[in-house]
Amino acid sequence: VETKGKVHGQTLFRFGSTTKNLTGLCILKLVHEGKLSLYDTVKKIAPEVPVINPWEETHPIKVINVLEHTTGFRKGYMIPRAISTSGTNPKGLDMLIYFKHNLVADIKPGEHCVYGNVNYMLAGYLIEKVTGRPWDEYVIENIFKPLGMTNTNLDQQFPDELKYARGYVFVDGVNKPVPFFTIRSNGASSALNTCADDMAKFLKFYLNNWKVDTLQWLP
Repeated sequence: VETKGKVHGQTLFRFGSTTKNLTGLCILKLVHEGKLSLYDTVKKIAPEVPVINPWEETHPIKVINVLEHTTGFRKGYMIPRAISTSGTNPKGLDMLIYFKHNLVADIKPGEHCVYGNVNYMLAGYLIEKVTGRPWDEYVIENIFKPLGMTNTNLDQQFPDELKYARGYVFVDGVNKPVPFFTIRSNGASSALNTCADDMAKFLKFYLNNWKVDTLQWLP
């Protein structure tokens, strides 16, 4: 609105929770490579994560529960703790400790789907534990580069705001710009920033039965 600039194929938008799709794909790739099982328990892979599960003996939280949002973790997200307008986010285990109040199973794992970002923060950390690499590096190397998503990033801060579509809210007859903000997370639930051109490549990947050109990325 301010610059009267038109949206084009490389204009970056914040895609938020679409990031979970990427994180889930990377978990499935690790499963296919035999480095992980959907039925491995979180406690086995990452015993240091402060998960509280009263049903651990009979209903442990498994990787598949994390992907399906059936961990039973508390829904409450505490918005003041989840939004940041400055600074950087903690990494790895420190971020999960920051949200340890959400890593409590109030429902028996496997029984109900309760959507929550903390599930995919945990999934991102599991990728790091299994690969020994930051989760975002793994996504870039295994998804963005093979698919040619060259304008896509996982930045949680926005140093060059002119590349991004600006959000506005219409108040009292005027469009007022919405400040860029960070969703406090390790990024695995919400960090995707991408454009129409790159998402077309991502869609083509699915339409082509998970192939990249002639390479079968996953069966």
